[in-house]
Amino acid sequence: MIEALRTHVTNDELKELRKYGNKITVRPYTLEFSTEVPSHVIRKIFDLFDIWVNNYEIPTVPISENSVFDVRNRMFKTTDKNGFEIEFVPERQAVVDISSLYLPFFNDLQIKVKTSEMTIYPEGSQDIDFIPAWFGEPQTVAVTASENLAYGNEYAPAIANTAFFDLFFRALTSPQYIEHGHISNANEKISVNSDEDGITITRSTKGGESHSIKISNLNFRKRNIKTIQIFSYLFQKLAATPGAKTVYVEYDELVKIGMYETIDGARRGVHNFYDFFHGTDEKGKKHIPGVTVKGVFKIKRSKVNQKERDLVIGRDLTEGGQTIFFNPYCDLRIFTAFTSFFPLWAYRLNNLEAFLLVRYIFYTARMNGGKFKRPDKADSIEGHQYKYFTLMLDSIRDAIGLPSPADVTGRKYKEKIRTPLEEAIEDVEAEIERINDPEQ
Repeated sequence: MIEALRTHVTNDELKELRKYGNKITVRPYTLEFSTEVPSHVIRKIFDLFDIWVNNYEIPTVPISENSVFDVRNRMFKTTDKNGFEIEFVPERQAVVDISSLYLPFFNDLQIKVKTSEMTIYPEGSQDIDFIPAWFGEPQTVAVTASENLAYGNEYAPAIANTAFFDLFFRALTSPQYIEHGHISNANEKISVNSDEDGITITRSTKGGESHSIKISNLNFRKRNIKTIQIFSYLFQKLAATPGAKTVYVEYDELVKIGMYETIDGARRGVHNFYDFFHGTDEKGKKHIPGVTVKGVFKIKRSKVNQKERDLVIGRDLTEGGQTIFFNPYCDLRIFTAFTSFFPLWAYRLNNLEAFLLVRYIFYTARMNGGKFKRPDKADSIEGHQYKYFTLMLDSIRDAIGLPSPADVTGRKYKEKIRTPLEEAIEDVEAEIERINDPEQ
């Protein structure tokens, strides 16, 4: 095993990875994991593969006689007639088979896996979790609510859970309150700048990070819960497909999880999401950047400099859904480097504050796993072992986009802060009561 891997995996972790080796199949363009492989094992394999690629001597895949694909930098390299090397990134994603690199990777880890010359896609398959290649059409395969996202299944995928992902939710809901009311993290500073082109939210930390989100033509008074829920759901699907830059969403699956009541409603909702993030003129044609990101990010011990790029750059329409194209020049690990579980019943909430409250609870639980407490014996429930943690009301208020006390006066405090917060808690409690089996 190369030395760079030794510092990122323990002997116990290696033992667990090797235990599932015969449940992994390397096929052209894809890796297949049996549903017996836990999600944390899959994530560990992809984390280690990224490290391995960055330290492997020849991280390239032959494309043709004078062309290779550099997996480390995710670009093509060709030679001109004089033999000089040329590097370029295609405007649209191209199909590249990097499966050949997984064989020496698994060999270095001493993991014995199965190989196959045939590529089998998951239509009709009930016993395979499909992990697509980094590029190309396989990434557009739908992750449907009735199968892969069924919670209660220990292998269910997770949702993105980085601090930048958390900031994005606040930016999409009530950015006008972030600067004044933010109190939940003393190690970061958030500023907001508005101009005729839109609003820019900038976050800097004591650890050297500095990043910003720019949203064009944002209407503070129009908090569209469905656009925010679709954004969340797309990243829930991205967490299930490491390295993907496209997400296919079926209108029917949005109905299945309860986000919409009808197919037509789901179709309009995805159209509205795309218009917000991609941007169009009054005739619906000319591209206007809707949401852009940039900055310096820390991603698992390394710094990444992300140039300003549109987050969503295009889509393909089909009869029953849409493929959303995220920018291949955006390192989506700024959202997905860390993940957490997120309950599908949250998408049935029609109250935006309630939905944001659930997301914040699960986001914070992921960050505070080491601080959970056991209840007093008198308060514990027999046969149900649980732990708890505490959230400050002010931090909840920040997270769900309510104004700070300084932004309201007199009786408006109850109207603008206390009542929305109480209603959010009540809506969440009511939704939990409607679940047939709360354990799931």
